Amino acid sequence: MGSPAYAQAQTGPINGKDIGAMLLSLLVVLALIFVLAAALRKLNTRMQRGGGMQVLSSLSLGQKERLLVVQVGDDKLLLGVTPHAVQLLKTLPEDFAIKAVSTEQQSLPFTEQLKQQLKKKRS
Repeated sequence: MGSPAYAQAQTGPINGKDIGAMLLSLLVVLALIFVLAAALRKLNTRMQRGGGMQVLSSLSLGQKERLLVVQVGDDKLLLGVTPHAVQLLKTLPEDFAIKAVSTEQQSLPFTEQLKQQLKKKRS
């Protein structure tokens, strides 16, 4: 137990065999991390796609408040979203359709868009 040659071998510098084993272990751990990250990413995207939910329209009401029209299965829901809550405002009829806004209308300021809509209702 007290042999000087054995003690020197235990406390001596790291040899090439030890470095190789350490690098191999490091590569195995890194490969495992990348494989698990890829699996989690795939699982997360599958969970987001599933459930038959789709946001049909979104309207910002303030910095953190929004109105959303969401389709869940065959139902269309109008939701109010704030940082603290999501609230069902109305269940929309099945024939509810979202009108596409032309790019010309999108570029107009809100006041001009409102004037145009009011003119259309009057006529």
